[in-house]
Order: sequence, then C-alpha cells, then structure tokens
Amino acid sequence: MLPVDLGVVGTVHSHPSGALHPSEADLMLFRRWGRRHLILGYPFGAGSWRAYDGNGAEVSLAVVGPGGGAGAPLGTYRPRAVHRPDEPLPSARDQE
Repeated sequence: MLPVDLGVVGTVHSHPSGALHPSEADLMLFRRWGRRHLILGYPFGAGSWRAYDGNGAEVSLAVVGPGGGAGAPLGTYRPRAVHRPDEPLPSARDQE
C-alpha cells in the first residue's frame, strides 16, 4: 500500500532469517517499484546483502561511501542453518 511516487528507484528490506533470495511477495513488490532492490540478511554485516532487478534476477552493485569506497571488499556471504522456532536466534555477542 505504498503511495505512487515515480522518484522511487528501488526498495530495501531485511530478512532476519538470513535468507538473501527474494520471496514471491518480494518479486511482486520488485515488479511494481523501481529498478533495484536490496535484501539484507542476518547477521547484517559486510557481504550479508544481495541486489536484484525488477524481475528478481541478482545484479551487482558497486558500494561507494565511507569505509573504503567503491571496490572495497565486502566479505563472503555464508547462509546459516535454517532457524527452528524452538531454538533462540544467536545474539550479536555469539557471532564474535
């Protein structure tokens, strides 16, 4: 239920599960809003994100800004095991 805004260039949202692939709902959103879409995943660090086009195909994006500028290494994404509801999610302290 987003308002119409032709200035929207894409979307950014998170998947706390760590899964970085778009869901069916994500694909529907991608097709309606902008040209680039980012999904951020747990543990929310360098390399724990992916970029997609409006059709859900993965695309590369250069990261520019503080901390190294364009071309700075982003690390390697390694998905963690699927969370089971009866197990607590690891805390940030557990990741150190």
